Amino acid sequence: MAASETATAGVGSSQRPMLLGTLGFAVVAVAALAWAKWLPYAEKIPAVAGSHTVGTSIVNGDASSPPVPSWRAAVDYALDYGLRIWPALVAGLLLAASVEAFLPRRRLLSMFQRHRGPAVSTVAGVRCRCRR
Repeated sequence: MAASETATAGVGSSQRPMLLGTLGFAVVAVAALAWAKWLPYAEKIPAVAGSHTVGTSIVNGDASSPPVPSWRAAVDYALDYGLRIWPALVAGLLLAASVEAFLPRRRLLSMFQRHRGPAVSTVAGVRCRCRR
């Protein structure tokens, strides 16, 4: 009886880190996506619905035509683009780091080996660097 109780206690304690890691990943994912995607767009939806336009172009700005190609126009575009997408970039980095930190590598590896499809790996966007 003592051996079965020890085996049962071992199973529950080994699943706890996986459960906590999955929960930690879910918390980071929801917080990052809410901050970078859901809340900013929730504020913009009424304006877009009322005007039926998504706003000014990142290339044209308020002008009716794009600027003449030049280094200055390229730098201005790159800076404007970076300022607009930095929250999504940070959210993506947080998600990637939380996959590495919270989700068990062996479980991810076994999941992708089971399906063996590049589409599954592509859709999930997870790269597992596990040793066999």
